[in-house]
Amino acid sequence: METILEVLNVIISTPDNNLRTKKEHELNSFHKQSGFGVILCQILINTSNMNIALPIRQMAGLVLKMHVRDYWTEGNGFIISDADKQNIKDNIPKGLNLSDKQLRNTVAMVISTIAAWDWPEKWPNFIESLVDCLKSDNINLIDGTLDTLNHFTAGSKFTDDYAPVVISQTLPNLIMLLKHQQINDITKMKTVKFIYEVIEWIIIDSGGNTFKAMEPMLPELMVCFLNILQTQAQALQFHGVKIQVLQILQLLVGGFPGKFINYVNELLQPIWGMFTNFLTSYIELAIYSDKISEWFLEDLDIQAVGFEKLIVSNIEFICELLGKKRLRSLMEPHLEQLIYNVIGYLQLTESQRISYEEDPNQWVADENEDTFNFNIRITCRQLLEIIFNDFKAKAVAPFTQAVLKRLQEAESLKSQGTPFWWKMRESCIYAIGIVGPSLSKDQNFDAKQFSLSFLVPDIIDNFVYLKGRALWASSRIITNISEDEIRPFLEASVNCLNNPQETVAVKIFAVKSLANFVPKVPKEMMVIILDGIVSGILDFMDHVEGDTLYVVLEALNIFVPMSEQKAVGFMGNVVSRVLRVWANHFNDSYVANLMVDLISSLAKFPMCIDSLQDSLIPYLVTILNQYEERDIGVSETIIDMAAQLVNYSKTPLRESVWTLFPLLCQIMLTTEDGDQLTGGLSALKGYVRLGNLVEWKDPSSGITGLGLVLKVSERLLNPNMRDMAARSVGTLIDKIIFYYSDFLGSSVFSILDAVIERLKIAQISTLKQGLIMIFVRLFYVHTDQTLQYLQSKPYNENMNALTAIMNIWVKEHLSFSGKFKIKFSIVSMMVLFHKNLDILVEGDAPATTGRVTRSQAKNMVIEKIHLNQRIFQLMVREHMVVLENEMDGPSSYSDTVSDEEWAEADLSDFINSNDGAFTSESLFMDLLYDDMNYDEEEEDPDILKDPIYQVDLKEHIKEFMTALSKTENFMAYVNRLAPGEKKHLEDMFKS
Repeated sequence: METILEVLNVIISTPDNNLRTKKEHELNSFHKQSGFGVILCQILINTSNMNIALPIRQMAGLVLKMHVRDYWTEGNGFIISDADKQNIKDNIPKGLNLSDKQLRNTVAMVISTIAAWDWPEKWPNFIESLVDCLKSDNINLIDGTLDTLNHFTAGSKFTDDYAPVVISQTLPNLIMLLKHQQINDITKMKTVKFIYEVIEWIIIDSGGNTFKAMEPMLPELMVCFLNILQTQAQALQFHGVKIQVLQILQLLVGGFPGKFINYVNELLQPIWGMFTNFLTSYIELAIYSDKISEWFLEDLDIQAVGFEKLIVSNIEFICELLGKKRLRSLMEPHLEQLIYNVIGYLQLTESQRISYEEDPNQWVADENEDTFNFNIRITCRQLLEIIFNDFKAKAVAPFTQAVLKRLQEAESLKSQGTPFWWKMRESCIYAIGIVGPSLSKDQNFDAKQFSLSFLVPDIIDNFVYLKGRALWASSRIITNISEDEIRPFLEASVNCLNNPQETVAVKIFAVKSLANFVPKVPKEMMVIILDGIVSGILDFMDHVEGDTLYVVLEALNIFVPMSEQKAVGFMGNVVSRVLRVWANHFNDSYVANLMVDLISSLAKFPMCIDSLQDSLIPYLVTILNQYEERDIGVSETIIDMAAQLVNYSKTPLRESVWTLFPLLCQIMLTTEDGDQLTGGLSALKGYVRLGNLVEWKDPSSGITGLGLVLKVSERLLNPNMRDMAARSVGTLIDKIIFYYSDFLGSSVFSILDAVIERLKIAQISTLKQGLIMIFVRLFYVHTDQTLQYLQSKPYNENMNALTAIMNIWVKEHLSFSGKFKIKFSIVSMMVLFHKNLDILVEGDAPATTGRVTRSQAKNMVIEKIHLNQRIFQLMVREHMVVLENEMDGPSSYSDTVSDEEWAEADLSDFINSNDGAFTSESLFMDLLYDDMNYDEEEEDPDILKDPIYQVDLKEHIKEFMTALSKTENFMAYVNRLAPGEKKHLEDMFKS
């Protein structure tokens, strides 16, 4: 022990780095010596009552934790002996009552790590020993035991097999702790936190057995929670226990509303009482002063256990309650009082006012719908949205009454000379703006009169917070009024935006207001003031950062595309200013994306494209020539900009556009970056579509443009290229074949050979679908030649390429996105149906009950069916989908659960269903890259001009089925459909 103590002491205390490193190596060598773990345990818990410094004991604990983690079982060339293991297990629990909480927590982590390996087989009394500790009067021992339970439940042993044992033995004793008057609040919070973790685990990961183990104790647990919530409390004190209780109740409402409904009436009384009574204290401490920020508790995170967090937890519980139809009725009679209180809590705090004045960008960030910040104001906004979403028209009258009361109070405070009177008025206007779209749809709410009476005075006034807020609220609430009536609101926003004396905060709201008005007013009205809007935004853009810059750039992307003629005038200024902004934020991908979108909008205008190319291409060429020296993100953005300039070019391509071509090809032949390759592919598809690649030749090598593009395709098809990098190669090859098939000759078969080889190893759906679409086109245009080629081409030792491609195709078709892909796929299948190919493909996976694990999915036998039968099924299903989309609602033959049913159901109702289970290894990747399976149809002129795109798929399928119904094999296909599909087919013929 002396040697180890000496080594630990040197490591902690020596200033000599070389000596410390030497001793660390020496310490590591002890790990594979017998008795090392026992000695560390003795030092940690100080069984001999030696005078060991606390830092040394702490380090011994950390080393013991690593020792147990790495050497308790085989895998690192050494395993702790059984005798040492037993010694450690006998002695380490003694450390749970140590006075130092950090040492206790280390002991708890060591115990939970050992238990993960040994319980229950080699440590059968582990849970019983913890239960005995919970019965102790020693607070330190109870606290250490709770730490152990929390660490253990986060580990791998907390499963449906073992969790019921842990819960049934520990929960009764935890309930006793909550009743114990002598237990301090910190320990009670840990107790409730453990219960929270268990319930959260049940909801997220568990089956039904674990909840069944807990259910008999729910009544007693709810009584404990009720007593905790009823305990009187001051604003500035520790609220950790109540907060944890509210979070548990929120979980129960969300996961098991049917079980919770028996307790909700009693529990709601103290929760409503806190929500109502704490408002006065909150206004005094946070709205009229900043005393709440001055209060703290030593060693505790006030944001997690303080007054504001308690209020947020209250509001979040009410939000969850309103989300359940069977529970929200409890709140309906109290809607006016609820909204009245919400408006009170919605007021701007002094801390926020100071923060927003110092950094207006923070105001924008907090009001972003996707904000990750959480405070009372943001939570109240969410609650108002939920109220109107759930109660709809029923919420309008209570809301109006609550707002009018609060507005009157604000006027009264103003007349009394209260300096913060405006906060209540700003809160009312904010509330109006939050639910404005819902209010404007209600016939009983006079949005016009409300705006004129309450918003116009504040817009005319120069009080910063009210003026900006009123501008924004007007754009949220005003609809269906005359142009003359709406014009003053537009002009007010434009004037604010162009007024150099106006504050940043007001200008932010002016930008938001104008953007919100765009879909509500005639385009001509906006075009008249467009110059003023754009010039004001451009000047404002130079003075903002972060979220505010995003808002400004997003607004530019709304206004710039509104008028081609206007764009000609301000294009040069827009491009130069935006490029300057990007140069200062080149590492910000969102700024880069917004800039590319803006360039794309301008490039779409025929009157702008030539000038845009003249101004940008020299700039792009310079950067592309320095490609290897540039940041990857910069090159990606430049390539994306180039793609826009190419794809919207006039024909024939101008010489300046061709200067980009060899540079882009060179990057495509060298880069490994997937985003750069995607942007480059987009540009090359433009050259394939618009240029003459046969005539263009590289001056240095003499290779044609077609040859360069084929080299790029060859590289992307190489098996060594990552799927994500090659994901769009299929669409490029499809265009090459479409435009240059006459120049490819026999090389087309070399291309198809490479496509087949790439298809063999493709993992993500985007890549597989793109490659399959090459054959979809060939089946449609050159049916017999393509069939003959694929039949002669081996795929593997079991099948030819035709069989393999048909199997991949019918499987991938189910995940196709975009009208064109789906239509082309079905239409090509119809062509092949008439060929009656003797090929078997996979049918549907067998119906299952319960969860399907990955190993079970691998062993699942899927029936093989005839290709024509599968095509027949897919046609019926596509017809169902088209009809469902036209009806804009769920199909009457759908077996899915509605959103309302899901929201109302207990988790236990679905706990054994197969919904949401991963059934294959590739499904996770498909979901992960789903956003990559983008729909190119909106941007591809070839697709929009293709006759297939104009096909009415519903009628086309019906005509096919009608003709097929007259053949002798028709009923054989029908008989193998699912019942819902048969019913749909019958209805199709009746319509």
